[in-house]
Amino acid sequence: MRFPVQNLLLSALMLASCSSDPSAEADRTAFSAKPLEEKKAEPTLYVVNVDQLQLRDQPTQKGSKVLNKCQEGAFLWGTGQRSSQMEEAVLRGIPYKDVFVEVQTQEEQPVKGWLFAPGVTAIYVGSTENAPNLPQLAAFAGFLKALPTQEMGSGGKAWNYVQNQFGNASGALADAVYILLHQFLFRMEVEGEFYTQVEKLRWTPEDYTAVSEDRFDMRKYPESRAFFENGFRFEAGEGMLYPIADWQRLHAFFGPKVSPVMKKYLDQEVIEKRELETEDAGIVIPVEQIAERAVFWERFQKEHPQFVLADQVQISARWTRELLFFGADNTPLFDYQTKQIQPEFKAAWQMVQQKYPETQIAKKCKEITDLCTANGWKYTKEIEKWVATNQEQR
Repeated sequence: MRFPVQNLLLSALMLASCSSDPSAEADRTAFSAKPLEEKKAEPTLYVVNVDQLQLRDQPTQKGSKVLNKCQEGAFLWGTGQRSSQMEEAVLRGIPYKDVFVEVQTQEEQPVKGWLFAPGVTAIYVGSTENAPNLPQLAAFAGFLKALPTQEMGSGGKAWNYVQNQFGNASGALADAVYILLHQFLFRMEVEGEFYTQVEKLRWTPEDYTAVSEDRFDMRKYPESRAFFENGFRFEAGEGMLYPIADWQRLHAFFGPKVSPVMKKYLDQEVIEKRELETEDAGIVIPVEQIAERAVFWERFQKEHPQFVLADQVQISARWTRELLFFGADNTPLFDYQTKQIQPEFKAAWQMVQQKYPETQIAKKCKEITDLCTANGWKYTKEIEKWVATNQEQR
């Protein structure tokens, strides 16, 4: 899933409803995403996740002609082309700012056009010959479409379907099924408002601590057992508890089945979900550990540019880089009184240069290190300008 997953949920809930939940930090799967860098076009299989999604003749809402309206659950082949400009739109009650992707329908007389990217989900990238079984995926997508996201039992039904129909799935098919199930469970998080049920439970301080430390027994209460049996777990943050898709269960089931690249991605996601980088707008793990994560995601992007979840990888890479070079609201780069650069950032920048000199992150570490050295390791106007310039280039 990025900025901490719980903060994504909180942000989505606040955008989708009028509830008065506490404000969350900027989340690592923010609804705005910068366009990916240009790369060689590769066919992409998309599933439509918004009913009546408009297929346009131009990659814009302004002045373009609507060629078709795509149904939720439909599959489309993308050309790999993305628009260079982003636009804003509201889908399923949530505002987005993103690009358009070029696709072609699978009708008898195919229609080529542009769809707003958040309205579709990529489930496979590669040749059509090696694509996963479309009839199986279409049946699963249709099954999910019929499940009400506001009912807790829908999570259990989705999981039962996957276990019964895809127990032996592997490779690209397992990748696609994982993406579809994970997307559905996340949609339940946002649209089901199950956090209101969690708020009503009488939590003890010990429960909150157990959830924070990933040792809470979900079978402890009848209510928590229901969440567990339907594919959810609890997370803690911002002084509250709330349900999210059980990423441990997803990893345990799909880890042995998915493609090697997807497994590499999921393994890293689990590592980062077990130890979130921030809490209450402050960094809570060693900055050197954040640097290691930033290097991992940079290398992953370079080694697997056509990965089906490339957008999520880009977000994770950007999030970890931002923490490494800009700090967090409650963990600034420098001491406010002395203006001295915090030693943990200095150590992390030096570690990256020594350990990973070939990376782009190491080059940035050298830039800031040289600048800090010239300014006596104090946060001066020159360093402030460097930070501002690099933040603008995110």
